[in-house]
Amino acid sequence: MNPAISTYLDALRVIAAGTVLFGHALGWRTLPHDAVILFFVLSGYLISYTAAERDLTGSQYAINRIARIATVAVPAIILGILVDIYVRPLWPRGWPDFAPLDQMAKTIAICVTMTSYVWDNSYPCFSNAPYWSLTYEVWYYALFGVVFYPKSRRTKLLAGGIALMLMGPKIAALLPCWLAGVATFHIQRSWRPSRSFGLLLAGTTLAIFLLMQIFPLYEFTALQIVGPLSTATGYPFYSSNAFPLDWMTAGLFAANMLGMIGVLSATSHLPGTSVAKIFAGATFSIYLFSAPLTKLVSALLPAWAYQLPGRHGLPLAISLVVLVLAMALSLITEKQKDGARAFLNWLVSRSRDWLATRQTTAASQRALM
Repeated sequence: MNPAISTYLDALRVIAAGTVLFGHALGWRTLPHDAVILFFVLSGYLISYTAAERDLTGSQYAINRIARIATVAVPAIILGILVDIYVRPLWPRGWPDFAPLDQMAKTIAICVTMTSYVWDNSYPCFSNAPYWSLTYEVWYYALFGVVFYPKSRRTKLLAGGIALMLMGPKIAALLPCWLAGVATFHIQRSWRPSRSFGLLLAGTTLAIFLLMQIFPLYEFTALQIVGPLSTATGYPFYSSNAFPLDWMTAGLFAANMLGMIGVLSATSHLPGTSVAKIFAGATFSIYLFSAPLTKLVSALLPAWAYQLPGRHGLPLAISLVVLVLAMALSLITEKQKDGARAFLNWLVSRSRDWLATRQTTAASQRALM
C-alpha cells in the first residue's frame, strides 16, 4: 500500500477512536455513532486489502482475525467485569448500561461468542457499551470469509446465506456500511480519481457531512423512519435504529476515502507518519477499554473534585487520563497478537497432522480387511 495512503487511513482510525472517546465526554451528540460507522467503512476496506494481499487462504484469514480480536476483546471483558464489580456499589441505583452481575456466566458466554446482538438479543458486555460494534464486525468478518475464500459459487451462496440468517436483522442492517469499505477498496484497484477530482470529491463529501450535523437527522431517522418499522414488526433495532442514515453516512465516508486516495496516489510520504502509526496501533484498545476505564477513573475521583469551580472541564480531563491508560494497556495487549497467531498456527498444524494420521490409519485398516 502507498505509504501516504496508509498514513491517511491510520489518521482516520485515530480520528474515529478520538471522536468516540472524547465525543461522549464533550457531548458531541451523534458524532461518536458516526465515528463507529467510519470504523465499519475502514474495516471493510482494510479487511479486503489484507484478504487480497496477505491472507491468501481461509485458514490464515481466520487465524489472523481471531488473534487480532481475542488479544484485545478478552482483556476488555475482564476489565469490564472488574470495573463493574468495583464501581457498581458506588451508584446504589445502578447505571442503565450495567449488566446484571447475577448472570455473569451468561454474559461472559455471550460476550465471548459475539452473540450479544444477534436477532432478539440485546445484552451489553457488562457496562462496556462500545462493545456492541465489535460483535457486529465479527459477524461481518465471518460473512466475508465464507463468501470470499470458497471456490464454489454454491458454497459461497449457502455459507453466506447461513451467516446472514444467524446474525439477524440488527447486525445485517448496518452491513451495507461495512460493504461500502469493501466496495471502495475494489473500486480504487481499478480506478482512482485524478488529484483535482479527488480534492473535489473529498471536499464535497466532507462539507455535506458537516452540514448534516446541523440538523437532528439521527433523531428524525430513528423516530420517524425506523421507529414505525420497529412498531409494525415488533422488532427493536437498538444501535441500528437509524440505519438508513448510517448508510448515507457510510457512503459519504467511502466517497471521501476514494477522493483522498486519488489525491494521495502520487504522494510517497506524509508528515506525522510515525505519530499516526503509534496512535493507530492503539485505536482498538482505546475503543474497547475507554468505557470501563472512564467509569473507573470517575469512581476513583473524590467527591470534592465534582464540586470544584472548574468541574465542567472534568469530563475532558477524565478522557485524557483514560487515553493515557488505554494506550498503556495497548502496549501489553498488542504484544500478545503475534504470540496468539503463532499458537493458533501451531494448533491448526497439529490438528491437520492428527487428521492425516487418522486417515492413514483408517486406510491401512481397510486395506487389511
